[in-house]
Amino acid sequence: MENGRKLSKLNKVRGLQLRKIFWDYCQVYKTPICSEKNILIVDRKTSPRKLVNIHILLELLKNKEYKYKIINMENYSLEEQIRLTYSYNNILMPSGSGQVHISFMRDNTNFFELCESGFRYPNSLIYGNRYNVNTKVFFIPLSKSLDRYRNFNNGTKKLYNRIDTMSCVSSSESEEDIKREKELYSILLGNECIKCFEMHGFQNVDCKDHIKNLELLLQ
Repeated sequence: MENGRKLSKLNKVRGLQLRKIFWDYCQVYKTPICSEKNILIVDRKTSPRKLVNIHILLELLKNKEYKYKIINMENYSLEEQIRLTYSYNNILMPSGSGQVHISFMRDNTNFFELCESGFRYPNSLIYGNRYNVNTKVFFIPLSKSLDRYRNFNNGTKKLYNRIDTMSCVSSSESEEDIKREKELYSILLGNECIKCFEMHGFQNVDCKDHIKNLELLLQ
């Protein structure tokens, strides 16, 4: 493969070949497929980056007539994780809780990732594009309680003033979205803004911050 974040024909071909190796090894084809109104929620056992106010999400799913299952991936072997991932048409999780599992989903299934305040990154969108999984990543502006990160220097002020005016949902189907998130992530990891990356390690993901956008996108 080429650079892992590059959208290219070679990376897609190699990625799909690798997926098939895992699928074959785990015998996923024997796994029953859940209905389109089933959704797998992958959460963490403990903070940080755990879903909070999850009752708001569950109420929305109930209203949309979804059946849901909540799991922690560490309770399953890797083979079980891959078979479980393969069996669902819809998977939702907090930021970084198992984004690599997009790689084992079937074509034209749906992956929803909820990010914490002020954090944006392209990885899940790239995986979704590569593996033909309809991936939506939900972002929110930087919380006022974390304005110290905005005010570190002129670079951080410029970054977060830009982020706060941007779309709250990015899609793997849009190469423009992926290009934008890659650019922002490169700035975040640059010398001026790298200190801001630490916010990814201590926040939880509040479902109420994303519920309006989820309501619009869940069928």
